[in-house]
Amino acid sequence: MERGSLTDHLQVIQPTDDKPSQDGRKLLFQEEWNRVQAEIEQILVDSDRSQLKAVLDFIQQPYKLSEIRTGVIQGTINAQDHTLFYQQLFSKSKEQIPTCLLDSHMSSPKLVLSAMYEQIMDQKHKIEEDLVEEPLTIQNLTSKHKKVDLQDYDIEKLCQTVSEIVIIVPSFESMDHDTMSTVLSILSGRESLKTTLLLGISSSTDIIHQTLSVSVTSQLSMQKFHLKNAEKTVDHLTKQLLVRPNTYLRMGYHTFADMLESFQIRNLSVQKFIKSYQLACMAHYFRDPLSVLSAKETLSLTDVQPLLNEIRKLPSFKRYVEQMKEDPDLIKNLLTDDTFFSTWSLEQLKRVKGHQTRFGACLEIIVITQQLFPVGSLQLPLRTLYKHSLSGRLGDHDAVKTLLLKLELPAITKHLESCLAIMQDPIYTNHYTEDMTKLQELIKHLTDLVEEYELSDRDQDDTDYIIKTGLKRVRKELEHTRNKSKRADVLHADAVHSSDDDIGEAITRTIQFFSSLFTNCLTSYEMFPLNEIYYFEDRTGFSFAPQPREILHTGLAHPAAYLECKCCKEEISASMEDTMILYRLHLECGRMINMYDLLMAFSTVLEKQDSSKLQVRWLILDWLGTLAERQII
Repeated sequence: MERGSLTDHLQVIQPTDDKPSQDGRKLLFQEEWNRVQAEIEQILVDSDRSQLKAVLDFIQQPYKLSEIRTGVIQGTINAQDHTLFYQQLFSKSKEQIPTCLLDSHMSSPKLVLSAMYEQIMDQKHKIEEDLVEEPLTIQNLTSKHKKVDLQDYDIEKLCQTVSEIVIIVPSFESMDHDTMSTVLSILSGRESLKTTLLLGISSSTDIIHQTLSVSVTSQLSMQKFHLKNAEKTVDHLTKQLLVRPNTYLRMGYHTFADMLESFQIRNLSVQKFIKSYQLACMAHYFRDPLSVLSAKETLSLTDVQPLLNEIRKLPSFKRYVEQMKEDPDLIKNLLTDDTFFSTWSLEQLKRVKGHQTRFGACLEIIVITQQLFPVGSLQLPLRTLYKHSLSGRLGDHDAVKTLLLKLELPAITKHLESCLAIMQDPIYTNHYTEDMTKLQELIKHLTDLVEEYELSDRDQDDTDYIIKTGLKRVRKELEHTRNKSKRADVLHADAVHSSDDDIGEAITRTIQFFSSLFTNCLTSYEMFPLNEIYYFEDRTGFSFAPQPREILHTGLAHPAAYLECKCCKEEISASMEDTMILYRLHLECGRMINMYDLLMAFSTVLEKQDSSKLQVRWLILDWLGTLAERQII
């Protein structure tokens, strides 16, 4: 693999098994990541599918010769996140109209026009090749290469070749604006060439007016398109990769928190979020012999038996043994009886998979529950809900309690039907048989209750009054119980006393149902033995939140500890590299640095080693001095 790839970051991983097993897991990682990558690409394509269709429809609109039709595509601050979108746009657009994709590094009009001419001629010849099939010979290949001349950048030749053209600029801010102005001036006002311009921006349309001349912008007829923002894309990735039942690797609480912090605070980049997930998968498969179990849809005893010793080394298994110390027979069987331990391990792994399925459905129920309330503070994004749920605190989270207490009776029945639809999904239904029965009984009870009040002699105002009175009474009793109890368990079954009032009873049963559902389904994965097989956890966070500047400073200031250099000591010595010496001297200076004093101190340190070599280092000193001055500035 190439230098600087993800494999270079994993050289510190020391697997415990033999080389053939390690090679097999690396191949397994490649297979699994190919599946994950295909899923990710499909998610990214689906996220902007509607906007892609809108842009393609914009290209097909009637054209006015007095203007350059311009589509402004508003993206995120990271242009690389939309690479797949522009590839799809270019691929579909050139099927209809000759299209060229401009690189932001083109710094002259000649390069731009030459690239346009080359791409358009290639597309034209490709169409001719599809219409007339010729045998593939060396003569044909030679003639095809002669058709495109990179020196042909005359706009008149371009006009003679095509009558309509689409120009895509994925990153307008990175483009040389003088070059762009010149090219647009050349293209404007030509009746023989209809030009459609698609500009990708990450700021606002003001950047176009600020960078291009007035004579050029006056020729642009602009229409704006918005791509899906990075937050929604990450939420969609979280749902499909980590929430929905599948064989993909799940992230532990600390690992996902580090990935989320890096995304929300440092870069806001979808691609870097994906790279972090890829790095976690790579570390999991490269260093853990048990990773072969996580990639299988179903497991059998033959899969588990060869790995019993590795399973016994898991921290979660050791914690389980300590918790079960009152049952010595069970501990003895787990530690000595491989047959018993194989069966027990298989059951525990099935429990973890079952928990993942119930967990996903319950999280989707919380998402649709949030949508009942327009208040922003009650609507947490899916990525945040997933992080809270990994720690097992989501069921006790204040936002969830508030959601349960604010349910209104007229909306309860419809909401419960939506929850039932989620449970009846084929991927969830086998794990929610009992809950679906309870939910159907609740729906029937509430439906009968509403019909009873609608068919009674009371008018609508009386019915609304009774419903609101029942809600207020229940909430008041819940609030009273929460203030009275030190545990503040407002959702406990005893929190609301039974009453003859049907409204209060119905609301109480609904709250108790959701409370029980959240408590049972949103338990932390760490409560299950052998969870490390399906959840990757890295408590260091170093791999997911790299800080090159801090790492460089730490290495220069503490080379003995950080670089494991035996000749380097804590005090400054001549055995250190020149950069380290100068950096350490720089740290000893105050706010104002006297460059002459710094030079003398540097020379003094070098003289302690060998004064005859001092002259050789003067050339290096000039370079280091320049770096030091730039750092000070």
